[in-house]
Amino acid sequence: MADIIFCAKDKGADSSKFHRRGDPLIARQGNFVWGANEDKRAWIARHGNADNWHGYFFTLRITGLTVTRARRFIEAHTRPATTIEVEYTAPDEADRIVIMRRKRWRLNISELPVLLRQKIDLDGYAVVSFDDIKPYFRHRYDDTQIS
Repeated sequence: MADIIFCAKDKGADSSKFHRRGDPLIARQGNFVWGANEDKRAWIARHGNADNWHGYFFTLRITGLTVTRARRFIEAHTRPATTIEVEYTAPDEADRIVIMRRKRWRLNISELPVLLRQKIDLDGYAVVSFDDIKPYFRHRYDDTQIS
Protein backbone atom coordinates (compact mmCIF):
# COMPACT_ATOMS: atom_id res chain seq x y z
CA MET A 1 0.00 0.00 0.00
CA ALA A 2 1.31 3.44 -0.94
CA ASP A 3 0.24 6.95 -0.01
CA ILE A 4 0.76 9.43 -2.84
CA ILE A 5 0.33 13.19 -2.72
CA PHE A 6 -0.99 14.65 -5.96
CA CYS A 7 -1.19 18.22 -7.17
CA ALA A 8 -4.86 19.25 -7.05
CA LYS A 9 -4.65 22.35 -9.25
CA ASP A 10 -2.27 24.10 -11.60
CA LYS A 11 0.07 26.61 -10.05
CA GLY A 12 1.02 29.82 -11.79
CA ALA A 13 0.14 31.23 -15.18
CA ASP A 14 2.89 29.28 -16.95
CA SER A 15 2.04 25.83 -15.63
CA SER A 16 4.87 24.20 -17.61
CA LYS A 17 7.29 25.52 -14.97
CA PHE A 18 5.25 24.24 -12.04
CA HIS A 19 3.51 21.08 -11.01
CA ARG A 20 0.30 20.54 -12.91
CA ARG A 21 -3.07 19.18 -11.84
CA GLY A 22 -2.82 15.43 -11.36
CA ASP A 23 0.96 15.25 -11.04
CA PRO A 24 2.08 12.74 -8.40
CA LEU A 25 4.50 14.50 -6.07
CA ILE A 26 5.56 12.25 -3.18
CA ALA A 27 5.07 8.55 -2.48
CA ARG A 28 5.42 7.02 0.98
CA GLN A 29 4.55 3.76 2.66
CA GLY A 30 0.89 3.49 3.74
CA ASN A 31 -0.05 5.14 7.05
CA PHE A 32 2.67 7.77 6.66
CA VAL A 33 1.97 10.85 8.78
CA TRP A 34 1.92 13.89 6.48
CA GLY A 35 2.51 17.45 7.62
CA ALA A 36 -0.21 20.10 7.87
CA ASN A 37 0.79 21.78 4.60
CA GLU A 38 0.57 18.47 2.73
CA ASP A 39 -2.55 16.87 4.18
CA LYS A 40 -5.93 18.50 4.71
CA ARG A 41 -6.69 16.22 7.67
CA ALA A 42 -3.48 17.33 9.41
CA TRP A 43 -4.30 20.97 8.58
CA ILE A 44 -7.70 20.63 10.26
CA ALA A 45 -6.14 18.90 13.28
CA ARG A 46 -3.66 21.77 13.67
CA HIS A 47 -5.85 24.76 12.79
CA GLY A 48 -9.29 23.51 13.81
CA ASN A 49 -10.98 24.05 10.45
CA ALA A 50 -10.35 23.95 6.71
CA ASP A 51 -11.23 27.59 6.03
CA ASN A 52 -7.69 28.59 5.04
CA TRP A 53 -6.67 25.28 3.44
CA HIS A 54 -4.77 26.13 0.24
CA GLY A 55 -6.10 23.09 -1.65
CA TYR A 56 -2.96 22.47 -3.71
CA PHE A 57 -2.61 18.82 -2.69
CA PHE A 58 -4.66 15.71 -2.08
CA THR A 59 -3.61 12.27 -0.90
CA LEU A 60 -4.59 8.89 -2.28
CA ARG A 61 -3.92 5.71 -0.33
CA ILE A 62 -3.61 3.13 -3.08
CA THR A 63 -3.92 -0.48 -2.00
CA GLY A 64 -2.20 -3.08 -4.15
CA LEU A 65 0.56 -0.65 -5.16
CA THR A 66 4.07 -0.85 -3.76
CA VAL A 67 5.99 2.31 -2.89
CA THR A 68 8.74 1.28 -5.31
CA ARG A 69 6.29 1.14 -8.21
CA ALA A 70 4.57 4.33 -7.07
CA ARG A 71 7.88 6.20 -7.17
CA ARG A 72 8.22 5.26 -10.84
CA PHE A 73 5.24 7.53 -11.51
CA ILE A 74 7.08 10.41 -9.89
CA GLU A 75 10.58 10.03 -11.30
CA ALA A 76 11.71 12.19 -14.16
CA HIS A 77 12.65 10.64 -17.48
CA THR A 78 16.45 10.95 -17.53
CA ARG A 79 19.49 9.85 -19.50
CA PRO A 80 23.23 9.99 -18.78
CA ALA A 81 25.00 13.11 -19.98
CA THR A 82 27.26 12.74 -22.98
CA THR A 83 30.96 13.55 -22.78
CA ILE A 84 30.43 16.77 -24.71
CA GLU A 85 27.61 17.87 -22.40
CA VAL A 86 29.77 17.21 -19.36
CA GLU A 87 32.74 19.12 -20.83
CA TYR A 88 30.71 22.17 -21.80
CA THR A 89 28.14 22.38 -19.01
CA ALA A 90 29.70 20.89 -15.90
CA PRO A 91 33.27 19.67 -16.31
CA ASP A 92 33.61 19.07 -12.56
CA GLU A 93 30.58 16.73 -12.36
CA ALA A 94 31.36 13.66 -14.46
CA ASP A 95 28.27 11.71 -13.40
CA ARG A 96 25.66 14.23 -14.47
CA ILE A 97 22.31 13.21 -15.85
CA VAL A 98 20.12 15.08 -18.29
CA ILE A 99 16.43 15.40 -17.49
CA MET A 100 14.58 14.74 -20.70
CA ARG A 101 11.10 15.32 -19.28
CA ARG A 102 9.70 15.85 -15.88
CA LYS A 103 7.18 13.42 -14.50
CA ARG A 104 6.13 10.56 -16.74
CA TRP A 105 2.63 9.96 -15.41
CA ARG A 106 -0.34 12.09 -14.42
CA LEU A 107 -3.64 11.21 -12.80
CA ASN A 108 -6.47 12.39 -15.05
CA ILE A 109 -8.62 13.90 -12.32
CA SER A 110 -11.41 15.03 -14.61
CA GLU A 111 -12.11 11.41 -15.64
CA LEU A 112 -12.28 10.06 -12.08
CA PRO A 113 -15.68 8.80 -10.90
CA VAL A 114 -17.83 11.61 -9.52
CA LEU A 115 -18.04 10.16 -5.98
CA LEU A 116 -14.25 9.85 -5.78
CA ARG A 117 -13.74 13.42 -7.01
CA GLN A 118 -16.27 14.68 -4.44
CA LYS A 119 -14.49 12.79 -1.64
CA ILE A 120 -11.15 14.24 -2.72
CA ASP A 121 -12.62 17.77 -2.87
CA LEU A 122 -14.29 17.41 0.53
CA ASP A 123 -11.67 15.48 2.52
CA GLY A 124 -8.47 15.88 0.50
CA TYR A 125 -7.99 12.13 0.97
CA ALA A 126 -9.33 8.84 -0.36
CA VAL A 127 -8.52 5.13 -0.29
CA VAL A 128 -8.67 3.30 -3.63
CA SER A 129 -7.32 0.08 -5.05
CA PHE A 130 -4.69 0.20 -7.77
CA ASP A 131 -6.93 -1.78 -10.11
CA ASP A 132 -9.68 0.85 -9.73
CA ILE A 133 -7.41 3.88 -10.22
CA LYS A 134 -5.09 2.40 -12.86
CA PRO A 135 -7.21 3.41 -15.92
CA TYR A 136 -6.99 7.07 -14.88
CA PHE A 137 -3.17 7.26 -14.90
CA ARG A 138 -2.03 8.69 -18.23
CA HIS A 139 1.43 9.05 -19.70
CA ARG A 140 2.16 12.73 -19.60
CA TYR A 141 3.37 13.02 -23.16
CA ASP A 142 1.50 10.47 -25.27
CA ASP A 143 -1.70 9.98 -23.19
CA THR A 144 -1.37 6.17 -22.99
CA GLN A 145 -2.51 4.18 -19.97
CA ILE A 146 -0.35 2.19 -17.59
CA SER A 147 0.04 -1.37 -18.80
